[in-house]
Amino acid sequence: MPKIWLAAFLTVFATAAVAQPPTQDGAAQLAASLHAWTDQLLGPAAPDLPVQATVEGDHYRVTVPLVAIRTKSGEPALTAAAQEKPDGSWQISDVQVPAQFALGGPGGETQVSIGHQQTSGIADPSLRTPSTIRSDVMDLHTSAIGPAQTSEQQIQHVQLNASLRAARDGLLDLTEESIVDGWQSGTIDPAGLAAGTGVRHGRAELTLQGITPDRVAPAVQALTALAFALPPPSIPGQPSGTRPEMTPELRDALGHLVIAASGLARAFRMNESLDGVQLELAGIGRAAAEHSSIGMGGESAGGLLRAWFELGMDGLVVPGLPAGMASLVPKRISFRPSISGVPVGALEKLLTEATGQNRPDVITSDIDALFSQGSLTAGIEALSFAIGPAEFAGAGSLLLLSATEHEGQARLTATGFDALIQESQGDPSLGQVTPVLVLARGLAKREGDHLVWTINATRDGSVMVNGMDFSSLMGAGRTP
Repeated sequence: MPKIWLAAFLTVFATAAVAQPPTQDGAAQLAASLHAWTDQLLGPAAPDLPVQATVEGDHYRVTVPLVAIRTKSGEPALTAAAQEKPDGSWQISDVQVPAQFALGGPGGETQVSIGHQQTSGIADPSLRTPSTIRSDVMDLHTSAIGPAQTSEQQIQHVQLNASLRAARDGLLDLTEESIVDGWQSGTIDPAGLAAGTGVRHGRAELTLQGITPDRVAPAVQALTALAFALPPPSIPGQPSGTRPEMTPELRDALGHLVIAASGLARAFRMNESLDGVQLELAGIGRAAAEHSSIGMGGESAGGLLRAWFELGMDGLVVPGLPAGMASLVPKRISFRPSISGVPVGALEKLLTEATGQNRPDVITSDIDALFSQGSLTAGIEALSFAIGPAEFAGAGSLLLLSATEHEGQARLTATGFDALIQESQGDPSLGQVTPVLVLARGLAKREGDHLVWTINATRDGSVMVNGMDFSSLMGAGRTP
């Protein structure tokens, strides 16, 4: 959702009727257009931003106050150079925010320091050509200072590349790539280092397809209202106390966000990969992974929603574990759970009711509506992992017919499973693991060099593994 800010920012120049070359009247018109745009975009929950524009050589200098931060001198603001080109597009350059600033209240403060920053781009209001932006930040340092602990974060280099372009049917497509090098963070309390993480290199890619332009402003307004309705964050090092009650303002803001997000985009995808990951927790231990990845996405077609989540890890090492337990740590794992066939209208109604008066009878009816089309399916589209000499792969799905009735199937295959059992039998520390592996081996069927487990879940509650009633075997019995 925050990525729609780029789409929103680029729309302002379509209304800025400014003459060439820059003039004082043109600067006044640009400032007025920007001011009206920020008011419309952010909505009544946000403070008024007295945007300014002045003539600076062959371009305009735009200044936008940043009311949420503090600097040691002067009024904090974002500044940028904007030059209208002959084809009607705008060259945006020299975008700057304060190199040092702070935010937060008396109970806790976050300090930010930026060593170097360079941001520029092209905004084409006609959308005949893509609108793009590139930002590079070097030596970014943040400190979250609380009464009992401090969190530090250091990033050597952050690069952002984004593009907004026209799609079919008057919609927009937004793509973004973020690259991070040399990221380290740590939490320090009076006893010393409490937690630390590090990443050698990271990359994230985001795609929003089919953005509806007139839904951008309502979505940003809803996000702004939600930000002002949220309770203050807990202070590092202090107990958070009891969970705050849902205030009318917060409930109303959540409801507006659900409505505003409806129809914002037809599909989204996000993928993130990290190399050289390190993690340390005081009193628990350390872990490292050569590569990890995470992703998610969603799309709607024919009134039905499909969404998925992905997680992968390779080269996982957990130093300090006993040799037997270390051998059971997956060397590689990836899985992709998903949910599909969700009626979009029923889901939106449920979310709206859940953020409204919260009547249990209405919400129960809305939950039942999710199953009305008989298409709601949860599953794992792909699963693979490696433990010791064994390699596993599988997939499965579960058709949810009601809140209590379902049916499904799954298939899991393995190679090297017998060698895994032999390893476990030779290690006394794995005495509780070996019987489980032997039981699984007894349920498997051999197909060539693979062991196969075919699993079926029936509506009456039984679970069949390769034709054997596993629920009866475990003493669970069938659901009456």
